Amino acid sequence: SSSGATGGPAAADEEVDDATYDLIVACNEMVIEIEYEIEAIAKTIKDQYAKRFPELDSLIPNPLDYARVVLKLRNEIDMGEVDLTGIIPSATIMVVTVTASTTIGTVLADDALASVVADSEAVLALSENKRAMLAFVESRMTSVAPNLSALVGPAIAAKLIGQAGGLQKLAALPSTVLQILGSRKQRAQGMSTGGVMHGGYIGMCDIVQNTPPALRNKV
Repeated sequence: SSSGATGGPAAADEEVDDATYDLIVACNEMVIEIEYEIEAIAKTIKDQYAKRFPELDSLIPNPLDYARVVLKLRNEIDMGEVDLTGIIPSATIMVVTVTASTTIGTVLADDALASVVADSEAVLALSENKRAMLAFVESRMTSVAPNLSALVGPAIAAKLIGQAGGLQKLAALPSTVLQILGSRKQRAQGMSTGGVMHGGYIGMCDIVQNTPPALRNKV
């Protein structure tokens, strides 16, 4: 189905064959699964490490930065022995250092610490795999979906196609569903649109972000 005026996805560019398109869709789907897995593991890390440093979650909300800091801190009590340079901003390092000296947390048992370390390393590895797959997919987007890429950019185009399960499925979606693809509420509750405004991938594209907030709903 890759030929003809109304043919399959490869009709967008003759150089994109069916096998390449299938690989792009598979990578897209895997990226989305990785995002879910990162969120789940990151929550586990924070729940476990809260016993050691309960205040850290509020100081470092980014899950990847949190994992990197945990790998540095571990059970260390003397912050003078920990170098967080390059992981978080210097101002945040100062706050973390001061807070660590007065934390109400307690040292983790060896098995608990090993679990936190393993989970933190897994999150960072998954993030790197996601980055590599996204780079591959985005490099093919201008061939697979040139019009979509021109409108929202190749990165968001890749996410939309992956979330929908393919270019043709994406094209068949009604606008109410298209608007919320990738939103947290959609992940949790399916395709319900109640109460969701620009919560999905489209809300992150330049066309929407560069529009005054009062007009973003119309965009």
